[in-house]
Amino acid sequence: MAARTTRRTSRNGHLEAAMAMLIQNQAQFLIHLAETRKTFDRIEKDLDAIKAVLVRHEGHFGKIAGSNPRKDRLQTIKTSFGN
Repeated sequence: MAARTTRRTSRNGHLEAAMAMLIQNQAQFLIHLAETRKTFDRIEKDLDAIKAVLVRHEGHFGKIAGSNPRKDRLQTIKTSFGN
């Protein structure tokens, strides 16, 4: 009977260690996910700023040249960014 209890306690110890490791890994994953989201948000903000500059430049080129040979290229860039 004592051997049986010892084996059960040993198994429970391994299970507890495995569950503790799982919880720790999940916490680390959530921290990494939050950091990734912050980075992605920053990249999206930078991309929006770049698109705004491209639109402004497109307007300036149109005013300067009357017709803008780069307009098609800028439109392609804007379209590829989802505008």
